[in-house]
Amino acid sequence: MHGPGTGPRTGRRMRPGRARDVGRSDVPCAARGSYDGGMSADPVRFPPEPVREVEARVLRQAGGCGGGVAVVAVDFEPRTGPAGFELVLPDDVRFRFGAAGGDEDYRQVFGLLAAFDEGMREVLAGDGRIAVHCRAVLRRVVVHPVDSHDRAFREAGGIAARTALARVFGAS
Repeated sequence: MHGPGTGPRTGRRMRPGRARDVGRSDVPCAARGSYDGGMSADPVRFPPEPVREVEARVLRQAGGCGGGVAVVAVDFEPRTGPAGFELVLPDDVRFRFGAAGGDEDYRQVFGLLAAFDEGMREVLAGDGRIAVHCRAVLRRVVVHPVDSHDRAFREAGGIAARTALARVFGAS
């Protein structure tokens, strides 16, 4: 049996979920080292090929300072033209809302997606060793009517970007 604050399988103390600084030191790739051994000053293009089904989950129980729920899946695809980043919705996107429905639900969802976008941009900004030519195509979003908020979605955006970078360049 596990005690309070310990994991069910290991019995080790679980670290509470918390927002982390998603600045340059968290980028699991060239921002902390060189992709090519330091031979070139040219930034490396990201992503060189599609990175599919990158899922980011922030699931925190409501407690003294509130919970956090954000589950988002995106595909990172190369984009042509000048360097840049965009979060896009596919043409066949569908929204399902609870009994209330309506404009308020749309405003909430798009506000949360804006926070998710900010979290990805913070990580992808890096330190200039990555040339971001990327479209992040939204595939799935889970929003809790009470516990989803900007902070959780911003954190999920950082997780998604770090996961995609790790898949492309390997974890450091």
